[in-house]
Amino acid sequence: MRRIIRLTERDLTRLVKRTITELDRSTYEKAADVAGEKGFNKLSDRFREHGKEFGLGQEKENIIMVVKHLGQEKEIELRMISLKKEPNSTTRYTLETEDLNDGIKRDFEIDKFVDILDFYLMGNHPSLPATRKDAIKVLKMFEGKGVDVSKIDPRSISYDDAGL
Repeated sequence: MRRIIRLTERDLTRLVKRTITELDRSTYEKAADVAGEKGFNKLSDRFREHGKEFGLGQEKENIIMVVKHLGQEKEIELRMISLKKEPNSTTRYTLETEDLNDGIKRDFEIDKFVDILDFYLMGNHPSLPATRKDAIKVLKMFEGKGVDVSKIDPRSISYDDAGL
């Protein structure tokens, strides 16, 4: 039995974005090879370029954050964009992210202490990376900015290990 499913433009955009982010470089390479075999050299070149820009590496920036809002905990799939140090503080940072489902920019204020990070969505909703793997990705972003996070255990800042 066939069913007709109606999607809004927003739903379709969300599905396409999620599909694109799940592709890896090998998928782009295979598509480029097939296009080249069929004689579509320009298309083949575009696939290879797109794979370098969006394939594989993009996944490194994707994390899931658990946010406590109105007494409930909710998971949000995000892409980390940048980490900025707050100008008037020695311990506060802002993690700029984009929601993978609806494209909304979401900023997390992070207070860095010697052995822990405190996360707050928009400054007032307690949050944590969902898994240890997500916590490690956040710590690597700090390291990329030259911030010493060597004394922070990823287990202490992941929801799976520490909870909210």
